[in-house]
Amino acid sequence: MRTNEIHPTAVVDGDVVLGSGNVIGAYSVLEGPLTIGDDNWIGPHAVIGTRGDEIWQRRYDTSGKRVEIGSRCTIREHTTVHKPCYGEATVLGDDVYLMPGSYAAHDTHLHDGAILAQNTAIGGVSQVLEKGYLAIGAVLHQHAVIGHYAIVGAAAAAVRCVRPFSRFVPGQPTTVNAYAIERHGFGELREEIERWVLERIPPTSDRLAAMAAEYERLRDAGGRGEY
Repeated sequence: MRTNEIHPTAVVDGDVVLGSGNVIGAYSVLEGPLTIGDDNWIGPHAVIGTRGDEIWQRRYDTSGKRVEIGSRCTIREHTTVHKPCYGEATVLGDDVYLMPGSYAAHDTHLHDGAILAQNTAIGGVSQVLEKGYLAIGAVLHQHAVIGHYAIVGAAAAAVRCVRPFSRFVPGQPTTVNAYAIERHGFGELREEIERWVLERIPPTSDRLAAMAAEYERLRDAGGRGEY
């Protein structure tokens, strides 16, 4: 049976459940309730599971508030993942990549393959859907949703939702994230994706229609509107 590699300076406090094959780096802090799957790499000085920032209840009751992390995630040094304030869990799916200095606020849900580049900040109750990407220094407003395979440009502030496969840069027209189409095997659906992103024509293929339904449900629930 594989074991976990936990640096002796790491602090693991409370109800923390680890799978196997995880690496926990020096001076990192893990506070429960916290569940972590398998084969994750957590770098030095990462902080996971501390209380979220809630301005009006700065010392709110965290009992029952938890963080859930899937498998094969990379959580680099000096990252922060907070407990929820309003719901039951802050969630990171499988294969999520948090680069150095990134911040996932309370009640965030980072879906499978989501990427936060260096020094990005996710406001509370936000969602980054499958393989959504925030580039270096980008900021996401509370209750906003980044769609599947979409990208928010470097140093951009996204205060509304970004449609799947879109490339968002403030002050510029929304364009198609062509790199994601090729990288992730959507070439045969390129024309349908382009119509969806550029002309807002709803997709009809099963794969894209399922993405559209999920994104639109979460977008409407958050109430932030859309670019």
